[in-house]
Amino acid sequence: MQIKVGKMLQQGKLLTADPRSGILSFCPKEELEGMIQCTWQECTASLPEDEIYLLPDDCTFKRVQQCSTGRVYCLRFT
Repeated sequence: MQIKVGKMLQQGKLLTADPRSGILSFCPKEELEGMIQCTWQECTASLPEDEIYLLPDDCTFKRVQQCSTGRVYCLRFT
């Protein structure tokens, strides 16, 4: 699954929007026993900038209600 998204940068306790646009991809990796590869790649780049591996029950993806100026979601690990 791929989604066109930006990303947020953390500066202390404040989050600010990264001006670049990118693609967030989720790809199951059967060879890694059910883990899901999650990558963020800038639209004009050829390689991912961020890459993490997720366990299906190890994280949540929720909307940040405090953001009143846009749509911000948080991928939080338990």
